[in-house]
Amino acid sequence: MHDPEYLNFLQQFLTPERRSRFDEVLDFRTRHLTVVLESLHQSNNASACLRSCDAFGIQDVHVIANRNDYKINEEIDMGASYWLTMHKYPPGSESTRSCLLSLKDQGYRIVATSLSHDAATPESLSLGQPVAIVMGEERPGVSETVLDMADEFLQIPMCGFVQSLNVSVATAILLQRLSERLRSERDDWGLSAEEKQIILDDWIAKSVKRQHPKVVQTYLKSRSSRQKGVS
Repeated sequence: MHDPEYLNFLQQFLTPERRSRFDEVLDFRTRHLTVVLESLHQSNNASACLRSCDAFGIQDVHVIANRNDYKINEEIDMGASYWLTMHKYPPGSESTRSCLLSLKDQGYRIVATSLSHDAATPESLSLGQPVAIVMGEERPGVSETVLDMADEFLQIPMCGFVQSLNVSVATAILLQRLSERLRSERDDWGLSAEEKQIILDDWIAKSVKRQHPKVVQTYLKSRSSRQKGVS
């Protein structure tokens, strides 16, 4: 809710320390990298992926349900999803295609995680344009639709007997390496002032509403009554 009167009311319940923390986190947020989670069926994995996204400054996460319901394990998520901009796609045969087409329209290059021999590594992947990293279902990996629509493939080099990592572990490794590279190689990785303000307003509303639910309810009821009286 980006209502000036409402946000002005909420500001009085926000401590200077809390506001400073919001600004600090926003300064490290990016939309140059985004993550797509396709059909993860274990809530622990999905929740751990969201936690990594928050930890490494990824603001937008796209969740495609397909065959599996999307659930969050709050003990693992640790509230990370609260601060992320979540884009959810309901179960359906066209959900993956719809998601990826939307991202392409926004200028993202679709990069699917794969064990393909010609896949890029976190060190070699180009960050010249916005990148959407697609993480697939735990056992089968990304769907055929993703493979067909991907612009490039990405893998984590390994030197052991195993050929793959748990999806949440892989997500954390990729985001740590790519976000570090992004901030060192480019100057345009951060959010615009307008984007920061929109997200900040949302965070303030969520934070105050969670800490002072009754006060917020009383205010909204009072304002609604005033507006009805005026009309």
